[in-house]
Amino acid sequence: MKCMKNKTNETIVRVTDEEAMVMVKGSVWVYCSKSEWKEKVRDIEPVKDTTKKTAKSEKADKKKKKADKQSQKLVSELKEMTKGK
Repeated sequence: MKCMKNKTNETIVRVTDEEAMVMVKGSVWVYCSKSEWKEKVRDIEPVKDTTKKTAKSEKADKKKKKADKQSQKLVSELKEMTKGK
């Protein structure tokens, strides 16, 4: 395996030795160190998606919505019962 860096956009990829030889002949790619690949590609921390909810939190949200709906229904029923008196 070899690490290759694109001269134009600085993209770094890992490829097989055979693919690397072909890429270098095209003169757009150059060899780079594995430590550079590790630093810029492999060890980058993934960006956490804060909008994505876990199954637990979705379940809790559903329960809360259901409880709110039930409490609203009870309140409206109580209001109707007190109107009649």
